[in-house]
Amino acid sequence: MSVVAIISEYNPFHNGHKYQLEQSLALTGADNAIAVMSGNFLQRGIPAISNKYHRAAMASAAGIDIIFELPFVYATASARDFAFAAVSMINNLHIADYLSFGAETDDLDALYTIAGLLVNEPAEISSTIKKLLSDGLSYPAARQHAFRNYLKNDYLIDILSSPNNILATEYLASLIKTASTMKPIVIKRKDSCYHSRDIHSSICSATAIRHLLFESEQTDFPYHKLKEVVPDSVFDSIINAYRRQMPVYEDDLSEVLSYRRILDRNDLTFVDMDSELRNRMKKLNMYLRFSETALSLKTKNKTLSHINRGLLHYILQLTSQDYHVFKENGYIYYAKLLSLRREASGIVKEINKNSTITVINKTADDIKKLNPTALNMFQYDLMATDIYNRLIYDKYGNILPNDFMQSICII
Repeated sequence: MSVVAIISEYNPFHNGHKYQLEQSLALTGADNAIAVMSGNFLQRGIPAISNKYHRAAMASAAGIDIIFELPFVYATASARDFAFAAVSMINNLHIADYLSFGAETDDLDALYTIAGLLVNEPAEISSTIKKLLSDGLSYPAARQHAFRNYLKNDYLIDILSSPNNILATEYLASLIKTASTMKPIVIKRKDSCYHSRDIHSSICSATAIRHLLFESEQTDFPYHKLKEVVPDSVFDSIINAYRRQMPVYEDDLSEVLSYRRILDRNDLTFVDMDSELRNRMKKLNMYLRFSETALSLKTKNKTLSHINRGLLHYILQLTSQDYHVFKENGYIYYAKLLSLRREASGIVKEINKNSTITVINKTADDIKKLNPTALNMFQYDLMATDIYNRLIYDKYGNILPNDFMQSICII
């Protein structure tokens, strides 16, 4: 039995993801596919369009055999920590032979060249980044400029301009740093780019689908367009959940952000929320929406994703101290199972037998196996679910089960 692993957000699962899955199985000859998926909140610091169990069930119905949740603290982290934590989780499950990921290029040698520089960053690149950060550039802009000066290779620089390529190089760097035995498989993206809102074929970006659903809140539901770009099972699931428990957007966090600001009376420091950012936020109107607050705080040296993550971590009170402890003591301590296909139950048994981290199936029972650091990390996952479920209740009036009450989704 061979297994290919995929790191994902599936926000939501669409035909491009189906293509990646099919290509991954075809290129590797793997018998099964597993995924590590972000939970209720994403790397861009915003809520997922639907809750983690719903998104995992859609992905499993479309062919992913098993889906585990990437803990909140890393699902909403920088690309480097997001990638390293996800790769570390898969390594510790001791089940996957391959790691598959999408990119705008399938030039694995070029991606490995950049990944090598991420693992062993030359002093020239480090010093240039440091100088440019002090000059007010954002980290992504400073890094791209530093790499451009160092490499003097337009082809490699162009590769670094795409979010999917950046994640791809971080995955490769993580494989190198963890001495992983998984073989990387890169699948070149088809048609629409990462942020494109265009729908002109059966494969489009998740961004385009989310935008389509957002626009439908003011117009008639776009049944025909949606059906073209997602598998039939996903289409049916979205239709059943639409305006009952989805979609959810960043501005649905506006009220909870306002309440957090009202109750802000401590001197803790939070991940992606430094004192300068926090002080500027205190001067803003309390009644701004989440997106308006983020845009008001955006500066040349901080990307909008960074601001969004800071606001989200502020809401959940993810302290810099906790985050430091989590990373310094091993990064990953558990893997929460979200969904599985019935025929994949044998893989779960293999994982339970070989995993060097706790596999959480029945939350109430399995969290008793966690050490204090792991339990503290898991508390953020529980809080993220409770907050997300509250957003659902406020918007649609539906009560969703929390992580103690929700069983894994079996397809």
